[in-house]
Amino acid sequence: MKTAQLLPTGVLVVLLVFTLTAQKCSIEVDLAGRGPEGTRDGVWEGSFDTDLVKATVLVTTENEKIADIEIVRHDNGMGKKAEAVIDQVIASQSTSVDVVSGATLSSKVILRAVEEALNKASSGN
Repeated sequence: MKTAQLLPTGVLVVLLVFTLTAQKCSIEVDLAGRGPEGTRDGVWEGSFDTDLVKATVLVTTENEKIADIEIVRHDNGMGKKAEAVIDQVIASQSTSVDVVSGATLSSKVILRAVEEALNKASSGN
């Protein structure tokens, strides 16, 4: 009898958690589509975080080009595969790249961190 009563409650709890998680996953992250034009040579740190995903990167710029990107920190749920955007950014020399399917938020957070680093490289901060 108790099992029969707990089943509907358990289903409601699962639905509530799913709904709240889905709402949090709809976080909007705007990207500027930044490239390395106007950057100074050096290694620049950039970070971005939402409630669900955080990323810190080190971007190396040389001769107004992105020479390397190192992910220092990437706190994510299941978005580890988003780290593949780094290779795309280096190849295209821009943050205007396709996000990784199934890891959209993590991809955008990493890209925003790269943009922040490139902004620092331009302004010298």
